[in-house]
Amino acid sequence: MAKSLVITFDVYGTLTQWDETVRDALGSILVARGRSGADVERVANAFEAESRRLQTVGAFRSYRSILRDSLRPALAVAAMEATAEDADVMIERLACVPSFPEVPSVLAALVAQGHTLAPISNTDDDLLARTLEGLGPVFATAVTAEQAQAYKPNPGLFRFAQRKLGVEMDHWLHVAQGTFSDHAVCSALGIQAIWVNRKGATLQDGLNPFAVIDDLSALPDIVSSP
Repeated sequence: MAKSLVITFDVYGTLTQWDETVRDALGSILVARGRSGADVERVANAFEAESRRLQTVGAFRSYRSILRDSLRPALAVAAMEATAEDADVMIERLACVPSFPEVPSVLAALVAQGHTLAPISNTDDDLLARTLEGLGPVFATAVTAEQAQAYKPNPGLFRFAQRKLGVEMDHWLHVAQGTFSDHAVCSALGIQAIWVNRKGATLQDGLNPFAVIDDLSALPDIVSSP
């Protein structure tokens, strides 16, 4: 691939520890309300399912509002009512998701190789800006669902990204962990992609990423190889 690329990234779960942070935040809410931490996984699964559903129904709405409304059915799994304070805890924690350990140095190495980097994220501008603060000044720009008025897997977000970035398909590489949210769309649109399979998942039929990696460490070598 040895050429100057525009490399776009999914953020939450690819660059940053989304699943872990969601569960930590929900666990803190449960414990603060006198509930068992044993319910965290069931509550987290309900939270994520409702969040995905709300991103695909009705008119576009902010991710902040989706986070708030996803918390209600999630906490109902533990027989709890969500409060405004609970929602504030979730939003604050999910605006400051820490990166995986290798990510900052890998992103810096890619910039040093001459590549242009940009995140494509299912979130609001202000929430993403806070998350990216911990990664250093490595991104040329950022693309969000708020800007495109569309959430992945809606291909409109990727089409908006292509227009904003001014990138041709043969110079565009997308790096992501989400098979449904990212890789299925990349396959349909002809965007070359690398799957970050941090959890040892099985790739769904019909998807054929350029490469599969278990974290970002190998990415600079992959993109610099002939």
